Amino acid sequence: MSQDSNAPVIVQSQSPVYGEVVEIPLCQFIGSGRLPWLIIGRVPGDDDDTGYLVLADDESQAQETFKDRLHDDAGNDEEVRANIAGRYDSDTYITTSHLLT
Repeated sequence: MSQDSNAPVIVQSQSPVYGEVVEIPLCQFIGSGRLPWLIIGRVPGDDDDTGYLVLADDESQAQETFKDRLHDDAGNDEEVRANIAGRYDSDTYITTSHLLT
């Protein structure tokens, strides 16, 4: 993988698919925290899942960061989020929440 040798990276110790070490530039992550997470989900009523690499101190923080970014990207304000939650019992469906280790 070609990248700037001075770029900070997070190293996944073992890829479950390929069995190799994977380096991911910090600029690919949203949020702030000490642990790297992969969070995938969607806005209810949408057929397409979206995934983000998230830095957070725990899973709850990672999921909240994901939800906020997902709705920001969709242009959904708090009123829209409340309407979605009222209709679907949640404003976000999370399908994957995985700590990258």
